[in-house]
Amino acid sequence: MGKKGYILSGAALLAALTLLAGCGKNNGTEDKNKDKPDTDPAQEIVLVQPEAADVPVDFETAQKAWPDAYAYMKIPNATGCAIREGGFIAQHPVDDGWYLYRDLDGNDNKAGTLYTEATYNDTKLDDPVTVVYGHNMANRTMFGGLQSYAETLKFDDKAVVEVYQSGRKMTYRIFAGIPYDTTHILYYHDFTDEQVFTDFFAALDKAATDKSYSGSDHKNGFAPSAGSVNVNRDDLPKWGDKVLVHSPTYIGFTRCLTDNGYDIVHSPLVQDENGVWRMDYADMEKHLAEEHIHAAILCSPHNPCGRVWERWELEKAMELYKKYNVYVVSDEIWSDIILSGHKHIPTQSISEDARMRTAALYAPSKTFNLAGLIGSYHIVYNPWWRDRIKKESSLCHYNSMNVLSMHALIGAYRPEGYEWADELCETLTGNVDFACDYIAKHFEGVHVTKPEGTYMLFVDCTDWCAAHGKTIQDVEKACWAVGAAVQDGVMFHGPCHLRINLASPRARIEEAFHRMDRYVFNAK
Repeated sequence: MGKKGYILSGAALLAALTLLAGCGKNNGTEDKNKDKPDTDPAQEIVLVQPEAADVPVDFETAQKAWPDAYAYMKIPNATGCAIREGGFIAQHPVDDGWYLYRDLDGNDNKAGTLYTEATYNDTKLDDPVTVVYGHNMANRTMFGGLQSYAETLKFDDKAVVEVYQSGRKMTYRIFAGIPYDTTHILYYHDFTDEQVFTDFFAALDKAATDKSYSGSDHKNGFAPSAGSVNVNRDDLPKWGDKVLVHSPTYIGFTRCLTDNGYDIVHSPLVQDENGVWRMDYADMEKHLAEEHIHAAILCSPHNPCGRVWERWELEKAMELYKKYNVYVVSDEIWSDIILSGHKHIPTQSISEDARMRTAALYAPSKTFNLAGLIGSYHIVYNPWWRDRIKKESSLCHYNSMNVLSMHALIGAYRPEGYEWADELCETLTGNVDFACDYIAKHFEGVHVTKPEGTYMLFVDCTDWCAAHGKTIQDVEKACWAVGAAVQDGVMFHGPCHLRINLASPRARIEEAFHRMDRYVFNAK
């Protein structure tokens, strides 16, 4: 190898050991450091060189049965650990997570298989850093027991890891045992950069010897680099898991989550003394903490309430999501439609942590009336999460962009499109002002908070319905009967609300409200 080589053995997101690639033996090369005092193994400049050796298993037969098995690993002095006797290391050519919960035969198995990721490591073991994943099993199989081994380990010539391939053996010296709670090392550190390589392992060595170095700010045993997110892969939602969503809620979120087997946990927005919709941070934290939620949907601007969140509101929300290791899907499809006096703040711009834990979703469909063309896009800075999203989105084999939608998207975001959007927002601001003023003056018992973005109104008819002995379904039916097309807000978790679309010429908006005035809310 061109530089020091390391293996990091990750005990499947639960515990890990960091292993320095040093030579416990000569390995067939001159040991240039043999006369140096054995004081700081992290500073030893040594290379891992393979030596000819017999493999302790029938490697040829094993590879015929399990083509993905490319190496055999032992930690010979790890007393009480199954890995002492060894286990095969596999690497799936396409799916990096294939062996997390599968055995070498591809059968479901909670213990999984020792494995590396093809995205980041080859099978020649010549990368600067190789990460081997395996579960921390209570019965001490796999990497089970390694943590206790690390706590009692003496970092001498017996503290080694042996890795075998056909006809050869590589011996790695263990120089540090660090409790560990993230597996994102290769996602956030370019170890081909000599400085990154040196700084990272210098910090790791310091963490191994300096107890004060570990703490709430250094949960990984070392100070994380800029852009790292201390979240576990297992925190990503799986079928049956809970997802935090604000209510009122866009019906598309509800159907998408329930149809895919997720449980929705609603955190209701509350209205302040001025009727402005606000996030209830105390309620959000209660749900996140008590129900162990690790995924949330943030609608920004909010649909159907029309809130354009201020920076401090987003900062407060993202601090909560950081605290509880929550991945965030930020639906920002309405970000182009911001009414006069307000400004959209992208969620990913809030902080470096927000940038890495948020997937932002966009589309030209609302702004440019292109919904039927199926053209949308997402921005994800976290490379591992981006790969996961790409994999999951490919499974339905549907909703791929076509040539027409692709060119429509490109055309929408040309200078002419921005001019159109500016004029649209000006027109919609006028429509919203008219509609809200008209409701306040003519519809007694009907209330609405003026939206700051989108072209939707979320109208509360609770008092009017109570005064007139009507249901919201009665109101909706009466509106449709006179040609005023409105939506029942119940599906958006507004118990007695209407959702009204104002994306029409002013004359049509005025006519619709005059009809609702005469034939619905003030009918005689």
